[in-house]
Amino acid sequence: MEEEQAKKKAEKKKAQRIAKNQRDKEKKAAKKEADKKEEEKLIAEAQKLRMHQLTPRERCLLAAEARLSTKGGRGSVSGRCANCETGLDGLVPFERLEYKYCSVTCVREHKDKL
Repeated sequence: MEEEQAKKKAEKKKAQRIAKNQRDKEKKAAKKEADKKEEEKLIAEAQKLRMHQLTPRERCLLAAEARLSTKGGRGSVSGRCANCETGLDGLVPFERLEYKYCSVTCVREHKDKL
């Protein structure tokens, strides 16, 4: 009789522990999502503030750069490294196939990805 009660008590504790762990996981996931939304909101606010500080000419230039970067074909954008996407301004790019790279290491890494 006591064994059955002890067994039931142990099962009940185990079920409670599992339920508590599940609630904790859900709370963590909700907190993580809320933090992510808050971070995105802060980033958007910072970008908006930065855009207000730019001159109209600079805004136009940024818009043109954004349009050009979205038109790129197979991930290779003229003026940007195909691997790390840093600007190639002032550099003599390394070329392989139709891609341009900023360094030999980027050439190797992108070759391995393909």
